[in-house]
Amino acid sequence: MLGAIFPDSDVIRDFFSSDKLLIVTWHRSITHSLIMLPLWALVLAGITRAFANSRKWEAPSFMALTGIYAAGILSHILLDLVTSFGTMIWSPLQWSRPAWDLIFIVELHADRDFPCAAIARLGVRPPRKGEGPRRWNVAGIPASAISNRQNW
Repeated sequence: MLGAIFPDSDVIRDFFSSDKLLIVTWHRSITHSLIMLPLWALVLAGITRAFANSRKWEAPSFMALTGIYAAGILSHILLDLVTSFGTMIWSPLQWSRPAWDLIFIVELHADRDFPCAAIARLGVRPPRKGEGPRRWNVAGIPASAISNRQNW
């Protein structure tokens, strides 16, 4: 799962920048690159092995982890290619955005809204009669706002 999520780690830059267009210019760039995929898979496998060894946990071999991470990263890149936004699969060699344009993206951050609200909901007590929707919104709105920080 970490391999499939890793390419979107490039949005972390948004928290350290005041550039409102950063998400448009840098999202789906070097972390979504087929050229860099082997490096990312090796780095993630190394981090996982080091973490598992420090805790004395059993873990798959370094090569198996590399393959697992590569498969996750590749699936993410391929699924992003079907969108109209495009993905910089050749970065850092070329900064074009190939796109298969099979799916239109309405809201770049909408895919984070439901998981954030669901995670926030985990810490909320079961609703009493008549307060279910209110409690859901109280937990979900701040999580959604945090996930969409760059839209402010």
